[in-house]
Amino acid sequence: VVFLTFIFFSLGGPFERLLGKTGINVITRLMGMLLAALSVQFVVDGLNGLGVI
Repeated sequence: VVFLTFIFFSLGGPFERLLGKTGINVITRLMGMLLAALSVQFVVDGLNGLGVI
């Protein structure tokens, strides 16, 4: 795990140059939308588990 983390952090600079500012903004927004969707799903699953909905 530590080795893979090291590899990912080492490749961060080249990926940043490859994607550019716009590409990084697009990926950041997509990851934000994915995180929001997962959050909503967890809340809905929790409410279903409690029998609220």
